[in-house]
Amino acid sequence: MERMNFKALPLRIEGFDWAAAAMGYGTYERRMIFSLKYDGNTYVAVTAAELIRDAIIHMTIDDISCPLLRADIITEVPVSSQRARERGFNQA
Repeated sequence: MERMNFKALPLRIEGFDWAAAAMGYGTYERRMIFSLKYDGNTYVAVTAAELIRDAIIHMTIDDISCPLLRADIITEVPVSSQRARERGFNQA
């Protein structure tokens, strides 16, 4: 399989204006995500979902002009079918 060269991609994708993450990727978030993805601790998903929900609620209440309010879609970053089979779930 050929590796993708991200540097060769255009800086702007037509029709795509912005992206946002509902959760950071610091020490604690990384541990939580690794625990879910690699250790199979699916109970962590409940905490992650609550953090993401709270982040979205905070964005929509405190920032009326938040682009999230005008989003066409909110989606996850998909996992490959091979990884989903290995883990037994889609962590997204």
